[in-house]
Amino acid sequence: MKRNRKGWPEIREQLARRGSAVPQTDARQFWEAFEARRHIYPQHPPAGRASPRAPWLWAIGSLGVTSLLAAAVWFFFLQPAPVQAHAAIHSYEIAPEHGTVMILQDETSRAAILWVTNLEISETTPPPEGQP
Repeated sequence: MKRNRKGWPEIREQLARRGSAVPQTDARQFWEAFEARRHIYPQHPPAGRASPRAPWLWAIGSLGVTSLLAAAVWFFFLQPAPVQAHAAIHSYEIAPEHGTVMILQDETSRAAILWVTNLEISETTPPPEGQP
């Protein structure tokens, strides 16, 4: 350790006035003592350095937020408008031989379907009105 540096005599005098002993260790002893004591106190990571998991957490979080935003845009803005059919069957008449007749009504789309099973249309059966 160099003791002839500029300003060292003033520092030595200040330490002597305070009652502090002037350090008499050389560099090797100082670093040995430093290495022995550095594990006593908790060490903080260098500033500006994040944990290795932070980039992955940011990526997964960003992907999740983007997915939620895309779903919200689809749900509120891009869905096709529902078809408002307002159809209903009030009465029906079936002339040819047939099986079961079912009327299906979908409340969400307000559509009505008339389903006739085993409908036997022969050449002798007159065509329905409006058809030749």
